[in-house]
Amino acid sequence: MDFGDLRKNTVLQTALAFWQPQAANAGQMLDILLEPLSGGDCSEVYLLQSKTGAFPPVCLKVARDSGRVPLPESPCLGQLRTEALSLRAMASVPVPDGHFVPEPLCWRQDKDVQVLLLEYMALCGPRPHSYVDSRGLAQLLHRLHFAPPSLRTGGLWNETSNRIFDLTEEQSAKLRAGQEKLLTGQWLGFFCNNFIGMTGQQNLPKTGFFRASEWPDFFDQFRLRPLLEACARKGLLGKREQGAGENLCRHLGELLPRLERASLLHGDLWSGNVLWWGERGDRKPKACPILIDPACYYGHHEVDLAMTKMFGGFSIDFYREYYSLQAADPGWEQRFEIYNLYHWLNHLLMFGHSYLGAVRRVLSPFSL
Repeated sequence: MDFGDLRKNTVLQTALAFWQPQAANAGQMLDILLEPLSGGDCSEVYLLQSKTGAFPPVCLKVARDSGRVPLPESPCLGQLRTEALSLRAMASVPVPDGHFVPEPLCWRQDKDVQVLLLEYMALCGPRPHSYVDSRGLAQLLHRLHFAPPSLRTGGLWNETSNRIFDLTEEQSAKLRAGQEKLLTGQWLGFFCNNFIGMTGQQNLPKTGFFRASEWPDFFDQFRLRPLLEACARKGLLGKREQGAGENLCRHLGELLPRLERASLLHGDLWSGNVLWWGERGDRKPKACPILIDPACYYGHHEVDLAMTKMFGGFSIDFYREYYSLQAADPGWEQRFEIYNLYHWLNHLLMFGHSYLGAVRRVLSPFSL
């Protein structure tokens, strides 16, 4: 992605002017430092600093709307804005160490260029460093999945948040109503459509939210089937794979549970989306997990656990701690494969045939 000199980008100037009014003039903009940070395939990430110390360091994400795989029907509020809204939803879960996601500071868009300013959190490493760290991550994820509504903080939507996310009153009212309904755990989806990587992820049915007990139908209609169809349209799946996928979707009612209560999911929980921050002394190392790049929705908690097994997996201490808090249900191995098929299909759609083998492996038992 080529954005030219970001310091001269008007949408970044607008975002900075909202967050730090003293940075509004062009002269101040030319005094900022931009240091590239490691990021994903969907956006560029920078550490943005003031040479004069006029404002604290901040994380800057920049993305274009072009190149995204659009949603089939429902509109979306934009990739980086829905990422920020996912972060805000996750932040409603109280944790002992204060907070575990970066705070969204401002989102703005001009034409097809979006910018998102996030709290910058100094990191101490990309992976767990100790048994204590892994246990803390497991406890955090369990709390995200199972914290009762009475413990989740309110106030996600107010006048300030409307300005941060550049929402109209109508948009804010719809988001607020959706969030209040989803917090009960009786419904599936999210209060807005969002993205999984560069692919649109539909969460809002036209006729109202799916009930938690309709989880197999939700996963069929809003997760597997849209990606199977998108991959087929691009010629990435042959008739054999398409037939196996259709057969799998027909049997999801027998393979997936009808939930009593839906969990808030990170939605894209592989090891690269877990970072670590905090002070680390020689004798008592302590790192707090930070979850980034979410694609949140309410669904079956096993979806997140399944994805942790992709691309290397998490430590054995993580799984031991999580399952000490929430016992594994029988049949989880097959469900993990089905849940991860969604992500393998998405990688096939975004990156091409190198992921076809993983898709075929999961679909093989369902070939006709």
